Amino acid sequence: MSQLEKKPHEIESLFHDREYSYRMAFVKVLVKKPIQAMDVGSFRLPEASEGAVLDLPRWVANILQSMGNVEVQEDGIDTELFRAVTRERIHSNLQLNPIREDFYLRLREYLHGMHQTAESDSNARQEYDRALVSTHDLITMRIGKILQLSALSSVPSDLFTKITPEEHMLFEKVRELVNEWRRTLLND
Repeated sequence: MSQLEKKPHEIESLFHDREYSYRMAFVKVLVKKPIQAMDVGSFRLPEASEGAVLDLPRWVANILQSMGNVEVQEDGIDTELFRAVTRERIHSNLQLNPIREDFYLRLREYLHGMHQTAESDSNARQEYDRALVSTHDLITMRIGKILQLSALSSVPSDLFTKITPEEHMLFEKVRELVNEWRRTLLND
């Protein structure tokens, strides 16, 4: 197996580990229906009345939200996606717009949920298709900029504050390949 064939597994592993941490992280929820205290897996859910705000692990919040008991209290990723695409188009080729560290994790979760809804609802299908096109646009723009930045001899000092851990890994892997290619070409 070549060295290049191993690399996708590292990226897949990073996504898997980050997704696990994302699901375990706490998120604020607004209680829409009274909740009785109960054990949900290894988590002890407290009793809560309608209108209460709780901090729950995301995986518990998602279960309760799907049952209509709570509403997760965070900005919609659909708006964040639209803003990110717009800002990325405005910035020059070597400037990346900062995005949240958990942006891709939230986006994956959002697209997965939309895909399930889109199977039975034509309006949801159109929204899903638009979100998918915007996602592809954003990824293409950001990958292009990361590729250009990885070929530079010096990296902008603020780069790592503007990219996600997944993009950081992509940058490092591409930079490593570019540097190896340069060394080989120049016999360094």
